[in-house]
Amino acid sequence: MTEREAQVSRRKRAKGALQRPYPELQKQLEKPSGQSATTSKQLQKEIAEFQKAAGDTRRLAAIVRDSNDAVMLLDFEGNVLAWNRGAENMYGWSEAEALQRNIRETVPEQKSQEALAFAEDLAAGKTVESFETQRVTKDGRVLEVWSAITLLRDEEGRPTAIAATERDITERKRAEADTRRLATIVRDSNDAVMLLDFEGNVLAWNRGAENEYP
Repeated sequence: MTEREAQVSRRKRAKGALQRPYPELQKQLEKPSGQSATTSKQLQKEIAEFQKAAGDTRRLAAIVRDSNDAVMLLDFEGNVLAWNRGAENMYGWSEAEALQRNIRETVPEQKSQEALAFAEDLAAGKTVESFETQRVTKDGRVLEVWSAITLLRDEEGRPTAIAATERDITERKRAEADTRRLATIVRDSNDAVMLLDFEGNVLAWNRGAENEYP
């Protein structure tokens, strides 16, 4: 038995032990010395390990649930299996509504082929890097989002679902576009526009300055 298989076996035994009626479990833990006592100590250790893992899982679940980012769990057909608070706030569908929907409903038509290609890459076992894309909200608005998708596997390595995390970057993209427009206006202005440091060294010099100070 490999170390991984041994760990899986121990987790299953510990989980099974926790599911037994309390009196039966207590009786086993109070068995007399010898081999039974050794078994009891091993069982106590395994229960402690399982309880710690369960606690870690609950903490992680709370972080995901309350994240401002949209976090979704999808099956391989795109049906929504889990939908956190961030997804509710970002896209407008409640968790109950989202669980009746397919993620394709949030993908704009012009991005459908992109989404399909990413899904095929995941199914083929390829890693998909984070990417910028667009999503449609319940009220029809189009958001610019930063998306990360991951293939989830069980303890035997078999694919089980797709986890997606998406962040709304619409305002950031709008600010970047405004900055670019302003930069273009300044660059092409007939007025001389210069950027200087505190020692008077020129850091930027537009066309107006070139024309005025040839």
